[in-house]
Amino acid sequence: MVFKKTQKNRIANSEIRVGLSEDISRNTQCGDIITESQTSQSNIYFECSGPIVGRYVSMQLVDKSEYLNFCEMRVMAEEYQPILANVAIGKTATQSSDWSPSFPASNAVDGNTATSWRSGSCTSTKKEKGAWWKVDLGAKYLVYEVIVTNRRDCCANRIVNSEIRVGLSEDISRNTQCGDIITESQTSQSNIYFECSCPIVGRYVSMQLVDKSEYLNFCEMRVMAEEYQPILENVAIGKTATQSSDWSASFPASNAVDGNINTNWGSGSCTSTQEEEGAWWKVDLGANYLVYEVIVTNRQDCCKNRIVNSEIRVGLSEDISQNEQCGDIITESQTSQANIYFECSGPIVGRYVSMQLVDKSELLNFCEMRVMAEDIEKKSLYLFLMSDITNELNTRHAAYVVIAPCRGNNKCDQQRGFAAII
Repeated sequence: MVFKKTQKNRIANSEIRVGLSEDISRNTQCGDIITESQTSQSNIYFECSGPIVGRYVSMQLVDKSEYLNFCEMRVMAEEYQPILANVAIGKTATQSSDWSPSFPASNAVDGNTATSWRSGSCTSTKKEKGAWWKVDLGAKYLVYEVIVTNRRDCCANRIVNSEIRVGLSEDISRNTQCGDIITESQTSQSNIYFECSCPIVGRYVSMQLVDKSEYLNFCEMRVMAEEYQPILENVAIGKTATQSSDWSASFPASNAVDGNINTNWGSGSCTSTQEEEGAWWKVDLGANYLVYEVIVTNRQDCCKNRIVNSEIRVGLSEDISQNEQCGDIITESQTSQANIYFECSGPIVGRYVSMQLVDKSELLNFCEMRVMAEDIEKKSLYLFLMSDITNELNTRHAAYVVIAPCRGNNKCDQQRGFAAII
């Protein structure tokens, strides 16, 4: 997004939000709040951390009383026309309890959208606090929307305060919320639509009552998604790596991106910092990629526990604390594995990938990091052709700026490496 400024300081402390809600406060922030120093620029770029599915784009002053005064906004996006299918039919479903063997969890993925209990196709738990229902899709999908068919013969209010979560974890509390919690007014509808604010990579989709003791009782769930088959490669090999300190010149940061996954320190291919609080390691991929997964090869000859409490972050900032966490912090039990997998909850646009000890003083010591990603140039789902469609925001679009490579006749910002289309 680009702005031409006038009375330049007036827009300091403004933020951009993109999303599906007319209530702009509920949409996702794109880029950082404008600083005083940026207002000297004619064009101010807001780099979304990843594609955001949006219909509404806003600019708002934050904690400031002033004129909001600027000359132009350009929303750089591609048309968003996913081909969606219900991927939940016939998949394995479970729930926190069965009200009766005649109304199991599987009833909600049988393809029958009848809204009457007597149809024999609805499902119900017993009355309990936090009752839940979950479907295992059997593979990873890009989930855009979930549709819940409610009972219409009676008891429509039972699902009030339910939420939908989508993600890669069997522990539903760790997955990403899709849409809003169900309100009383929505229960008069046969079909309740949950639009995820952006596509969520998920295998597990759940519905759960929040802070409420009741039967979880509904008739069908449809999970509208696209097949998820990214072509991934390790983009870290041979790239520039640094770390907070070197334990020895013989074990530099570059050892962890040399392609050697030997787990023995004696191989000479592992890396280590000195013992210090918050020790970190970082690789610069040299370009922006869509990062899906990071694989860390741990030492297996000794000292496995040194990486406990480490986290992986991926993003566009050299300041690793500003980037997005990928996967969970490493636990004691994981250190017995030669390879530890960090699955990002969704693809993250990133150039810098880091590993850091959290609240711990120790050597950061491991053997290899593989960054499994797609080259943005080859990515067709999120980026095939970038166009300026500001005047056509009457449908959903996947909006982003930073990841668009220079191409065609567009005026190109060579320093940043993306097309400005001016």
